[in-house]
Amino acid sequence: MGMQGAGGEAGRRMPRWLRRTVAALVALVLLGGCSGGQTGQPESPGAPCEQPDLSFVRDFEGQYREPLVWEDGDGAPTSRDELVVSISLGPVPQLSAGCANAAAFVVELVVEVATRDLGTLESGTGALTFGNGDTQHATLDFRGRAINLGAIVTRSGATTELTGVLEAIENNLPGGRAVFPAP
Repeated sequence: MGMQGAGGEAGRRMPRWLRRTVAALVALVLLGGCSGGQTGQPESPGAPCEQPDLSFVRDFEGQYREPLVWEDGDGAPTSRDELVVSISLGPVPQLSAGCANAAAFVVELVVEVATRDLGTLESGTGALTFGNGDTQHATLDFRGRAINLGAIVTRSGATTELTGVLEAIENNLPGGRAVFPAP
């Protein structure tokens, strides 16, 4: 059973795995906000903002490949492809928001988004958001001129998986959005 889209349109159904992905992204964003406010302030006034040990962030560097399905505006599949996301950090990872004693912190990075069939779609600055103490999960956010990418990055041992949505801003892509990994 799929969810009906806006206005009860029976043709817009969201697969169960996508509902779970969206729910997980929303939960991570809602739970990942700074408990001292949205400015990265520590939990209690006057508490020092400590720079955390960010060495684990290097584990998220690399190139990731996930199957994806492009969808039209009604959610119908238009084509299959493979997403290629490259994540690279500077020589010393730096926080762009939050601190070690905040509920979440953000690390800026360089992201390149491509697909097997289309080549490079866009590259630029993105962000990984980590919940306090969680070194195995992060949200990846990239906002560009041609595309937006939102994903949950999950590390399990030597394996890393990306789950999320690629939204097309420009009309010259095979669909309005793509979901990954493809079912």
